[in-house]
Amino acid sequence: MKKNDLIASFVTSISLGVLILGGSKLLNFILKIFVSRLGVADFGDYYLATSTFLGLTTIAALGIPMSVTRFISFLEKKSQSDARYSIIASAITIMGVSSCIVGIILYFHADSIGILIHAKHAAPYLRILSFGFIGSTATLLVKGILLGLLRVRLSYVTEANDMVLRFVFTIIGMLVLRWGIIGALIGYTAGTLLAAVINLFILVKLSVIKRFTPQLSIGFLNFTLPVSLSEIITAAINIGLLYVIRAEGSGDAVGFYAAAVSLAALTHIVPQMVLSVFLPAASRVHAQKKSVWSIYKTLMLWLGVSVLVPSGILFAYGAPIISMIFGTLYSPANHILFILVAAHAVYALIAWPNRQLLDMAGHTKENLFLTVLRASINIGVLFFIAKDMDGVGLATAVLWGWVGESIGSAVLVKQKRLL
Repeated sequence: MKKNDLIASFVTSISLGVLILGGSKLLNFILKIFVSRLGVADFGDYYLATSTFLGLTTIAALGIPMSVTRFISFLEKKSQSDARYSIIASAITIMGVSSCIVGIILYFHADSIGILIHAKHAAPYLRILSFGFIGSTATLLVKGILLGLLRVRLSYVTEANDMVLRFVFTIIGMLVLRWGIIGALIGYTAGTLLAAVINLFILVKLSVIKRFTPQLSIGFLNFTLPVSLSEIITAAINIGLLYVIRAEGSGDAVGFYAAAVSLAALTHIVPQMVLSVFLPAASRVHAQKKSVWSIYKTLMLWLGVSVLVPSGILFAYGAPIISMIFGTLYSPANHILFILVAAHAVYALIAWPNRQLLDMAGHTKENLFLTVLRASINIGVLFFIAKDMDGVGLATAVLWGWVGESIGSAVLVKQKRLL
């Protein structure tokens, strides 16, 4: 595929992705609005439990889906089908084992976690979610493989399947069966597992891998190790800081933070779609030893519009929007929202695209350094600079962590001359 054709495909895929994933993300946001009606404390518990699930899913995935995307797109251009099979088989082997291990550990240590964060009632919530790891990691891997093959539309479909089925089954458990937060989490887990079955069927139908034999590719492992450490550190810090807020505060503190981050995260809907396409597209161009500047300019155009417009709206009307969507009980989340909107904008416009460039060129160790830098700033700000260990303190730690990471990533990209 010529570079101009690749750029055109890049733009078309993004446009389609906005429609597909935009709708599913909207469903996810509506779901949080429904759960928030259970009360601030229950919403905080739901957010804590699902954030733990998503964080541990990231740990179980070990950074492999992103590595698979990069490797397959690189090897596809060089027509190395045998090497591609080895990468996919290795990914399935590693992630299958790791997801089972994480699920078992969470199931048997849910009580200990509940005691640690002063929320013993949360143990059953975590046990329910422990059954969903194998499904969640499977969907991540399928999406990573499809992106590497530049089957972008199908990759969007897999993520949409996951979000839509989680939404439907969570609503059934919470509102139809009237099982409250327990029903919501049972539905969340059931939707995750069903989506994984459907997504794996899609992969099988494409004949990407006709038969499976467990493998371990040494080259793939060497590339993935820094990525794995980076993902583990990121997820562990995110979960750990949230647990600190819960242990030092209350379910309400987490609930206010959950409302604010749910709104602020809307600024990342388009960047998530744009950047997932940018990595394989840029990797193919980089494999030909050509400049990725044209694709990068297209990327930044999309990011600029898609991030700055919603960020400006939230800065101007954030307070009434929170009260209108979540209710007046959530008005303490206003200050948290303003800080998180700034943090999300900085990350999406600077750190995220620059880290993709580093991944494109195989500089995973540099990205690991950036993760450690951000984590160190997060911890330092929350424990030594923030006035209180509450939602505002956590949001402040997130902002300064992403500012530090953005500066570091920009410096590294310039030093490596990747543009």
